[in-house]
Amino acid sequence: MFKAESDIPLNTLEGSFLRLSGTQASVAYAESLAAVSYINDSYGMGDLQRILQRLGQGSSVEAALRATIHSDYGQLEFETGKYLADKYGQ
Repeated sequence: MFKAESDIPLNTLEGSFLRLSGTQASVAYAESLAAVSYINDSYGMGDLQRILQRLGQGSSVEAALRATIHSDYGQLEFETGKYLADKYGQ
């Protein structure tokens, strides 16, 4: 999905998944897991915790990403797709 650019844009995943169809929710959960796995494997659990701390302090998700891993949604989507291709094959 990432390679074909048919993934759900990460910025649309900020809200409740209840508004999504069952299929879309499944994709949303899978994409969320992939992004978190990429961040954890590339930056470590400490940066995941810092992102969550910033969110708890009221930062937006993208601001927390930029402050912690120096990435915006577009770059995170690209890097997550690359991570998946490298880890699981083309």
